[in-house]
Amino acid sequence: MRASHYDHILNRKLVVDWFEIISENFMIDGERPLRILDQILEQYKVVQHGVSMYFGTAQRADREHLRRLKTLTRRTNTPWLSDHLCWAALMAVCMSLPRTGLSCG
Repeated sequence: MRASHYDHILNRKLVVDWFEIISENFMIDGERPLRILDQILEQYKVVQHGVSMYFGTAQRADREHLRRLKTLTRRTNTPWLSDHLCWAALMAVCMSLPRTGLSCG
């Protein structure tokens, strides 16, 4: 669900099971995106998809990111949450984990 879709979603009664949101787009302190999200949640379910966790990296998880993700997850009551399984991003391209015994554990 992108900002360009908000009016269409809110002004029509669409027959859909759910909308996917990019979690990071709503993990902000700004008013408008969260206000719109709350209006959409009154009528529809949303599922969250993240784009910046980098589960395969050697760095520790960003605690602030996880806190904001948890807050959003509670707000949306999402039935599931997904993210990219990669180790880094280079120029907006996810660098996938290799499928090896070490990475698949």
